[in-house]
Amino acid sequence: MTTVSSYARTMFVLGVAYALSAAAFFFYPDEVFYLINVMPNVFKLAEAIPNPVERFWLVMASGLLGTLAVASFFAARSPDIKGYGRLHILSKLISSAGFIYMFFHDKAYFAYLLGVTIDVLIALLISWKLIVIAHENAKPSAPGPLSSPKEADIDVHA
Repeated sequence: MTTVSSYARTMFVLGVAYALSAAAFFFYPDEVFYLINVMPNVFKLAEAIPNPVERFWLVMASGLLGTLAVASFFAARSPDIKGYGRLHILSKLISSAGFIYMFFHDKAYFAYLLGVTIDVLIALLISWKLIVIAHENAKPSAPGPLSSPKEADIDVHA
């Protein structure tokens, strides 16, 4: 598998995951919060986040997840357009900064730690894939039998 196809496959899988997450957050918010709270309730690592009492923010969160799903599908479809991946990384870094801020300035909810962990890992994964692609594209290609000689390839002293 080439690095470009690996990147495309990764972005497609992320797109599916975001689309499913958006649907789960929007249609089953109580169940999602229950699953998020399993770890803090069992291991007491941090506070469990309370179920939302209003649904306004769920619409915005689902909208962001839906947008990231579409950006992921675009990146998978057109892996040569690096802007889709960079947009994705930027979104993850902004939300990570928000999770860190809320953890220290709101309450030490486990959900904030989970959010920053997932988002940083996704940003690192996409960054790594883009770096590998850029590195492979920067490698000089082997000259073919019909390629013209470069100035440095011609021995003028022969």
